[in-house]
Amino acid sequence: KMSSSSSVSGNTYFHRRHVERGTPKQCWCGEPAELCTSPSRANPGRLYYCCRKGYIKRHLFKWADECLVEEVEDMKSVMSDMTKGISDLRVDVGRLEKELGKAEKMKCLMFPVV
Repeated sequence: KMSSSSSVSGNTYFHRRHVERGTPKQCWCGEPAELCTSPSRANPGRLYYCCRKGYIKRHLFKWADECLVEEVEDMKSVMSDMTKGISDLRVDVGRLEKELGKAEKMKCLMFPVV
């Protein structure tokens, strides 16, 4: 879990409701997100995304490291679904190979080679 310094104001819930998961593309006001570096003593050098208008109450502010964590979490879910899909496909291929083998045997029995 991130430190409590990830909260910019007492109204973090409001900000989080309006921010997409992962790396934000733009603020709710339509301005593009800008990657900036924190000059504060509490978070020196820490990267964050903000509205081009700057950090104004209720505009975009999101720590870049938190964006990456969210993206990794979301990718874990996608990869899990893909892994299940691959497993299902392997089972289907195995079943189809068996059926093909049976069909080949039936073909040989029904049409003997001359």
